[in-house]
Amino acid sequence: MSKLFHDMQKEEMDRAKEQLSHIQKKVADGNILEQVHIVMASDINGMGRLFGGRIMEWIDVLSAVVARDFTKQDVTTIKVEELVFEKPAFINDTIIMRGKAVSYGKTSVLVEIISYARKLTGEEFPINCARLKMVAVDSLGKAVNIRKFIS
Repeated sequence: MSKLFHDMQKEEMDRAKEQLSHIQKKVADGNILEQVHIVMASDINGMGRLFGGRIMEWIDVLSAVVARDFTKQDVTTIKVEELVFEKPAFINDTIIMRGKAVSYGKTSVLVEIISYARKLTGEEFPINCARLKMVAVDSLGKAVNIRKFIS
């Protein structure tokens, strides 16, 4: 991971933890889940790179999987708190996305996703990071308290 990206992540994490401590949210200890894709021609934008909207879609899906795993409830995306693109990915790159619940409140969980591109040579490097706030919902789409489902 590049020093700039690492420093940016640490600074954002420190800021987020400080903000979260003021509103008394608990730090989550969720599992790290992965999603893997091969960049295909249909994923490429006009500049020949992985289309940002495509990786945003993948991030949203992985965030939902992470939040569902953590809360044991259906979830919906309420907010993209951060979405940073550091480097491009290209056709035939393997995209490895790792996500984890990093904190939670009464009805929501904050999920962090870091995406990496892997070349056929085995070289792997971070291409973006994101933080999404997911809210647990019932069958009517109303927010539900997740604390009773978290051990």
